[in-house]
Amino acid sequence: MSDATRSFVLSGLSPEDRLDVTAQIAAAEASRRTVYYVTHAKGWYRIEYGALTGGGDGRVPE
Repeated sequence: MSDATRSFVLSGLSPEDRLDVTAQIAAAEASRRTVYYVTHAKGWYRIEYGALTGGGDGRVPE
C-alpha cells in the first residue's frame, strides 16, 4: 500500500482505530494478501493490490 493510500485510510480515525487499522494492514501485508478488508468503528475499506477499491459505513458486505 502506498503512503498516500495509507494516509487516506487512516485520516479521520480515532487514535485507537488508527492503531487497529495499522495492525490490520500490517497483518494483511505480512501474509501477502492481495484483497482484504480493514474495519474500524464507523465502517470499512476494501483494499486490492494495495489500492483502495471500496469502503462504506457499517458492516463489511458479504
